[in-house]
Amino acid sequence: MLETFLHRRKDHVAVLRTNALTGEGAKELADAILHTWQQLRASGEVEKRRKSQLIAEIKTIVQEQVRTALQKPENQQIIAKIAEQEQNPYRASLKIIRTVFGKN
Repeated sequence: MLETFLHRRKDHVAVLRTNALTGEGAKELADAILHTWQQLRASGEVEKRRKSQLIAEIKTIVQEQVRTALQKPENQQIIAKIAEQEQNPYRASLKIIRTVFGKN
């Protein structure tokens, strides 16, 4: 399975023999890690992964802010109006979003 995944990505995986007791292979391992890091940076992969991680972090923060806002009494009232079909869910959602993120 790992081999299939790596084949799809067209990665070459080096297997290096090391020995923690003697230090054998440590320099080769360090060189291989540095080489891989340089390749990832040169290809733009590092920046792509960082951007992806930042987007995920932002989504998590926004979701938490909305969850917190939904617990506030004024928003619970809005939710109750939706349940009673007194308010449109889309408009209510926009109203709650404005309370969380401002009126912009």
